[in-house]
Amino acid sequence: ITAGLACALRATVDVGAGALLDVLVTHMGNDRDWLDRKLQAQMLADIARQASHRFIFLGYVTSAPFSRDYMQLVRGGHLLDIDAQDQDRWCQYILYRGLHRRSYARIRAGSIADTEIQMARFVSVSSPPSSSKSSSSPTLQGQDLLRDRPPSGDYYYKRYWRTEQELAHVQ
Repeated sequence: ITAGLACALRATVDVGAGALLDVLVTHMGNDRDWLDRKLQAQMLADIARQASHRFIFLGYVTSAPFSRDYMQLVRGGHLLDIDAQDQDRWCQYILYRGLHRRSYARIRAGSIADTEIQMARFVSVSSPPSSSKSSSSPTLQGQDLLRDRPPSGDYYYKRYWRTEQELAHVQ
């Protein structure tokens, strides 16, 4: 799939017991041409919206949270953000539909998005894939500074959430 200058890979994956998951991965890469980014975001949102299964978007979008292109992806693609409250991200997003987020971590070294990884764990929900509501509100479980500093002097931190249901099993 190509949307303007951004390449995108789309796959439908059997995640077990015949449950299908549509995955879209992209790297927009262009942070200077506003029209190019707009058209790319529209095309990616169209692909997400038309997906017929549960859906995950993994993307490097070159736009801040709640920017025009971010909102096009979320609203136009009928997607949920893995961490819509995190204003400290730039570029890297995990968006989804038809799944419950079980856990999420963003681990970062340094001050640019290229130095971080994001991980998430999901479970399927029984509601139709078009549903963009999650029945379980995430709770901030912890945000820790790791004490070891690399030679560059950068710091590492992690953010992770668990649902109320998961927290009940831990306590």
